[in-house]
Amino acid sequence: MSFCSPAIGSNSASNAAAPAYLLPRPSGLYFRIRIPADLQPTLGRTEYRLSLGTSHLKEARPKAMRLASKAHDIFSEIRRLKTKSTTLENRNRKAMTEANETLQNHLTDEKIRELVDREMKETLNYEFELRVNRERPWQDNELEKHLASRQRIASDIREQAAHADYRGVKNLVSGILEQEGIKVSEKSTDYKKLCDALMKGIAKAYDEAGSIDFSPLASKLSEAETGKTVVVTQQPAVPSRKSPTITEAVEKYIKTKTESGEWKVTSVKDLAPQLRQFAEMVSNGKKLPTHEITRDHMRKYREELVKLPSLRYRCHYKGKSKAQLLKMDIPENHRLKPKSIKTRFDNVRSFINWAELEGYVDKAKPLNVALAFKKNTLKAKQAKRRAFTSDELKALFHSAPYQGTATGKQKFTKAWQFWAPLIALFTGARVEEICQLHLDDIREIDGVPCIDINNEGDKELKTAAGKRIVPVHPFLIRLGLLERVKTLRSKGEQHLFSRKTLSKREGNVSANVTQWFTRFRRDCCVGAGEGEVSNVTFHSFRHTFITWAKLHDIDRRKLKEVVGHEKGEFDDITAIYEGSYPASTLFRDVIQPVDWDREITLDALVPHGKQWIKSL
Repeated sequence: MSFCSPAIGSNSASNAAAPAYLLPRPSGLYFRIRIPADLQPTLGRTEYRLSLGTSHLKEARPKAMRLASKAHDIFSEIRRLKTKSTTLENRNRKAMTEANETLQNHLTDEKIRELVDREMKETLNYEFELRVNRERPWQDNELEKHLASRQRIASDIREQAAHADYRGVKNLVSGILEQEGIKVSEKSTDYKKLCDALMKGIAKAYDEAGSIDFSPLASKLSEAETGKTVVVTQQPAVPSRKSPTITEAVEKYIKTKTESGEWKVTSVKDLAPQLRQFAEMVSNGKKLPTHEITRDHMRKYREELVKLPSLRYRCHYKGKSKAQLLKMDIPENHRLKPKSIKTRFDNVRSFINWAELEGYVDKAKPLNVALAFKKNTLKAKQAKRRAFTSDELKALFHSAPYQGTATGKQKFTKAWQFWAPLIALFTGARVEEICQLHLDDIREIDGVPCIDINNEGDKELKTAAGKRIVPVHPFLIRLGLLERVKTLRSKGEQHLFSRKTLSKREGNVSANVTQWFTRFRRDCCVGAGEGEVSNVTFHSFRHTFITWAKLHDIDRRKLKEVVGHEKGEFDDITAIYEGSYPASTLFRDVIQPVDWDREITLDALVPHGKQWIKSL
């Protein structure tokens, strides 16, 4: 149990904030129950955990309570079946129980250190899972916000402890004591001493989690006010002189990331060649052991990479070796853009961090500093994405193809050409999320038609926060979206848009949708022309939805839930216990107010939309 875990078995009035028997983890909510001490020798374990298969409290709470009821029934049955003891044994057991209770009901400093140590370790492990279990590397701004939120939590907990305000930790302490079978009055000094030590200890754990060099393996766990420091026995791995070559280490890293599922198909396609190029450049054709990599190798890689042509212009230099390319004065517009360089540096740094954990390098940080990247470098020659203006939306949706008056090649030929931009405009969903929808993902939840955006089956999400429920806008219903779902389902179809009409690239079915939209917006005189960098793309529909919500004072917490953004400033202790908003609330407060159908007058699309109800 960690500070961010709900109190187990609590029956207090604050149960809505800290539901009993529930354990939050990055993969979802778990059922957890402590096995009574007298049954632990019989069952051979101290507790039982089971995934509930959901991240929503509304679904998890009744499942957990049913499982708890069954567990207690099983405990009772096991006790009943145990061989009855003699009268003398019963008396002895009673005497021993009374003696144990007397001892248990007193919290010694040693016991407090033990409990706090356990909570700190579990908090650190939980935070480490959050740090490393990601589908893509951290971006600088994301990591900064995450680290700042950990430090803010630590500060909040420490301030509460300084004021002897133990309300925030009360459920946790009660759960710990219940698990340990210790009965201590909340008014006792022992109880308050545990609260104080626990809060200060876990504040230190969050301090460590807020460090960029955070690792639970090298963490020192210091219990506040108990006079003892516990050091985790695992030490950072010492590099072996028989470490694999840099090429072998890179291949092992790629295999590890691929087999563990941490990399999506698109990640393997993009990241693996970049890392192999890194290995080739630093080894320079030699068998370089990984532990012999120095800062000079890293600096050499950096200096050479920025001089080489990007993949897009590689055809201009066909047949040239790396040595020949480095001697050439390659035009700046043929080289890698700053953002691409930073992405490659991030990938290499992640590999070096992994190599440290594997014991292949002594310390990763000195090597990675050589690839430091200044933020202001990214500002050069990059178009910042923005939302569409009202006039641009009119140009798109009042165009001949959308009004049904287009002829020849201008006419829409695929259903997603009509539907995808409209769904994006009224939901803020990403293009890949829209294109990979199954018909079963569009269904009624609590009486509200919704789109369930998830990563089940052949679907993928950009982030964990991308898994969400989005109510369907009334205008999409007027256009016939729900009727389309019903019609296609009756035909035996599985997807909202036929995969035959989408990209065949695994992990990116929307590739041809974005390419088509670029041509379409240019025909509508929206954004930059051919050969120019445009600051409006298909993703601008998402910008438009979020910008509209901001200008109309839509609640940010609810908006983040609809668009699938991380909680950001709402990522605190309370957020760990919160469930999702009901679909009806999100519909009423976020989706229904969106009025683009009235603001840019889209009524003319309704009769034209009928022909795209049945079309694939």
